[in-house]
Amino acid sequence: MLDQDWKIFIGESNEWNKFVESNNGQFRQLYEWGNYKESLGWKVLRLVYEKDKKIISSTQIFYRKKFFLSMVYMPGGINGDFDYVSKKLISKIKNLIGANVIYLRADFINQFKDKDQILLKKNKWSRSKFEMDSRRFFEVDLCLTNDEILSNTSQKWRYNFKRSLKNNIVCKEETVNKNFFFTYIHNQLSKEKNMRNLFSDREVEALIKELNKKLIISTAWQGNKLIGVRSIILVGKKAWHLNSAVNLEGRKTLAGYKLLMHMIDVCKKRDVSYYNLGGVQEKLFPGPYQFKTSFGKKSSYQILGEWEFSNFLFMKFILNFAMQFYIKSSLLMSKIIKNL
Repeated sequence: MLDQDWKIFIGESNEWNKFVESNNGQFRQLYEWGNYKESLGWKVLRLVYEKDKKIISSTQIFYRKKFFLSMVYMPGGINGDFDYVSKKLISKIKNLIGANVIYLRADFINQFKDKDQILLKKNKWSRSKFEMDSRRFFEVDLCLTNDEILSNTSQKWRYNFKRSLKNNIVCKEETVNKNFFFTYIHNQLSKEKNMRNLFSDREVEALIKELNKKLIISTAWQGNKLIGVRSIILVGKKAWHLNSAVNLEGRKTLAGYKLLMHMIDVCKKRDVSYYNLGGVQEKLFPGPYQFKTSFGKKSSYQILGEWEFSNFLFMKFILNFAMQFYIKSSLLMSKIIKNL
């Protein structure tokens, strides 16, 4: 079955994206997302596995090399047939990037199947020691009416949504000056929480340059004050959550509730079939986790999640510890300063 090999994709971007879309791939596997990451300093490798001259599996990976160490990231995992996540794939990646010591991390968005987990373990993958995300995704079927969607939320979520309707919040889709809406609200949040801005000006400019046609941004306003932003990226008929943020005023007025329902309306007008809200780590981000679980309690499913591979025994331990320390120390410092 695995007598062939992975090879570098040499086709056009439309061909790549069509395969991603037809196999329920995530936006981080889009050709344009690769261009975006490349503009930020990552090297990009697009690999395909073909059978009878047809692509049956693909993956887009990003990597950086530092001295003897190659750090490789596979966002969204594999598109298409999962059976080809083999030792040959790892060997091909190592050879193509010239890796001596490799650390490979993937967050597979595939719906959980025990056979896929068994396959990963067989090929020396292990579940990541420190997981950045939950193993649950929340996905809304947009064929449902808004009343049906709301009926599937928790009683508290519906209550907060109704309260948000009384707070004179205006939501709208933005079609120009998208850079401003990202940077303005996130600059406010970074100051409020004393944390690094999630999107720098350079990152926003590159994002909009590469994904503008697939990127949708909705905003929430109170008077002439911007208090919330929510964005998605379209992959065919599915919308994938990219980012959401509300400032202090937005949280006081519960703007996030009205903004999400507004984005659902925006998606329906574009004939989008599903809206995937992604997941979030409960311990690191309890607020967003509660928001999503309360909204999507009847529309969640388990994903395969985050896995890693390394040919150096201690590399997984070292890098997981470093990631955990960086994330938790940033959040802890934010909480300490907030309570001073």
